[in-house]
Amino acid sequence: MQSNIILSILLGAAYLTVSAKPKEDTTIPSNFNSREISFRENKGQVYDQYFKPRTDVLFSGDNGEFSFFLKPNGISYQLKRADSWKEELNIKTKEKIQVVDQFTIYRIDFQWLNTMNDFRYYKR
Repeated sequence: MQSNIILSILLGAAYLTVSAKPKEDTTIPSNFNSREISFRENKGQVYDQYFKPRTDVLFSGDNGEFSFFLKPNGISYQLKRADSWKEELNIKTKEKIQVVDQFTIYRIDFQWLNTMNDFRYYKR
């Protein structure tokens, strides 16, 4: 079971990293496309769109382009797409920079077969 979880995370991260390469566009800031992946245990910091805690999420992580949420019965990937950009003045360097103005969020849920959906067995 644990090897399936790790394999799913690695395969998903590899696929999303390879398929999400940006077009050659000079308006995208260099830090927007980070490949560094963070991974952290959920100790109450993960919540839904209504700001209710998601106790079913055991671990979460991201790499700047997508986030993942590891649950006992599956994994969810959350992707962001920049819909429009705006120009702002960088206060420190006094240069004009491009920043995301509006974005769309997509979520892909994977549920593993034959897993326990009863969260009473997971201690918090």
